[in-house]
Amino acid sequence: MQIYVPPSKLDDNVITPFMFGGVINGTDQAAVFQRMAASSATVWYIPANTSWRIDSLITISHDLIITGTGTLDFSQGNGGVLITGSLTQISDLSLDVPKRSSVLSFTSTPDISNNDIIILYNPTDFSWSNHRSYYREGEMVRVYSVSDNNVTIFGDTNDSYLAVDMDVYRLNGVKGIIRDIHVIPSANSNVPAIEIRNGIDCVFEDVRGAGGIYTVLALTRCYGFNIRGNNVINSSVVSGDEYGIAISNCQKGSIDGFTGHATRHCIALGGGSGPGCVPTRGLKISNCILQNLKSSGVGSADMHGNTDNITYHNCIISHANIAGRNNSYIDCTIYGRGNLDDPVYSDGACIWGGEIVGGFFKIHGCKLISEGNGQTYGYVYLAFSQYTGEDGLREDFHLDVDNITFIVPNATSLSKLIWLEVNGLETKKVSVRVGRVNVLETTQSMVAILSIRDIASTATLKSDYLIVDGPIDAPSGTYLILPHSSSTNVPKRLMPQHVSTTVTCTNGNTSATSSSIGFRYPYPKIPDCHSVSIGSTAGLSKLTWGGRGLSSFCNTRSSTSATLGVTAIGGNFSSTEDVRLTGVFGINEI
Repeated sequence: MQIYVPPSKLDDNVITPFMFGGVINGTDQAAVFQRMAASSATVWYIPANTSWRIDSLITISHDLIITGTGTLDFSQGNGGVLITGSLTQISDLSLDVPKRSSVLSFTSTPDISNNDIIILYNPTDFSWSNHRSYYREGEMVRVYSVSDNNVTIFGDTNDSYLAVDMDVYRLNGVKGIIRDIHVIPSANSNVPAIEIRNGIDCVFEDVRGAGGIYTVLALTRCYGFNIRGNNVINSSVVSGDEYGIAISNCQKGSIDGFTGHATRHCIALGGGSGPGCVPTRGLKISNCILQNLKSSGVGSADMHGNTDNITYHNCIISHANIAGRNNSYIDCTIYGRGNLDDPVYSDGACIWGGEIVGGFFKIHGCKLISEGNGQTYGYVYLAFSQYTGEDGLREDFHLDVDNITFIVPNATSLSKLIWLEVNGLETKKVSVRVGRVNVLETTQSMVAILSIRDIASTATLKSDYLIVDGPIDAPSGTYLILPHSSSTNVPKRLMPQHVSTTVTCTNGNTSATSSSIGFRYPYPKIPDCHSVSIGSTAGLSKLTWGGRGLSSFCNTRSSTSATLGVTAIGGNFSSTEDVRLTGVFGINEI
């Protein structure tokens, strides 16, 4: 091992453990790092080829950069590094805040300045959603200007707020920048190796970490952050909280180029309880590779119910969760949990949704790959739950699925591609559109492209629309939407289908009808016949068939098939001739 020789002098703002009596001998160096934390230096340099054992928590309350390629080892104790700012409660709001407002009014001139971050926070339990008591509404905003009691913010608010409900805090944020170092989390307690709390414009860049029983890196109540190019591993035994990165009650951030391996969640999004703990909101996660244990049954990409406006883009993901409000997966490859040999998760679900609050969700351009059978929950499953007599949804829900490829070699006749279950006591609406779908590596007809129902046997699904408008390329016999009594009266738009058959105009007869022609994809109800066209069996156009002009018609219809026919105009067929009939069927009630 290369031995580090400390320089005689560094920049006054840059320190190393050697400057505070540090020695590399495998003993606890927490006292050294406590002395470093007590200094005013804002840059910690951890030299290459050095490893520092730290058995207790080191807390820093000022801006700090930690860099270098050395190692901080917290594995043997209860240690970690916490860089933390604080919150200061300021004046109350004097007026309610409408949704999409850019001006906040206070009872007195608030103690804030331009560019400050303020937090609107409702401390009432369940104020964000009924799924968990500590899911509380609010948001972080950046101040543009202050004029007497009025504050103009950048952008606008995501929600409306009653002034009487809200506490307002100034975020006295620290700026933490962590670059290049290697960390080993505690194997004894739920302490992140590195946590930034109450931060503004923080950065994790090219940090490497492995081990621990909780999470390697954490951001809590932070506004504006960038996580770039990190590589972390959590390989602890499944016990409840095994994460790579935990993002709690943070807003306006990005994660790019992250590679994570974790027992459960590589990226955990949500948060906890306490002043300023608003929903995690406005994050974009791009170009990441996230892998966990298939047998854990949970998403390597995680969202809790207190998330809002989260987008995963161009990521490779071992099973994904979706929850909260206005969240999306775009252009991702998502693998299913478990497999046929897994006694618990043989369903192989790729995306699992729960704790849904409402809004607009997208699954676009994704490839879903599963070795499971898709029977128990389908390959995409969303559950809408009702709690303690209250709605799970706080607003109407819309799901848009488009340009999706399912690779499901073990699909069965009981498989469902997209499955939604709604609690009968929900008062908000659940509406779905499914566009282009392509199913590969199976010829097995499945239950349906979309299965949706209200789980109460006597309930009617509350919905503005159910749409499967394709194009669909799936095994024949798969329903576009599975018929269910709860959705019978919901307006639908379902993909037009063309059916063709040959009939014989027989000399002396006045009409000819076909045998039953099955639709490739059955409908949940009898479709409309949009048109029936006539042509020769060779595909040629001409004026008469069987010696007569013909009038085409749809003879019979059901949800699964139709018969077509022609009638001679002006009398009987005067010769015998085969004609080709093509019918176009569909449902368009929207």
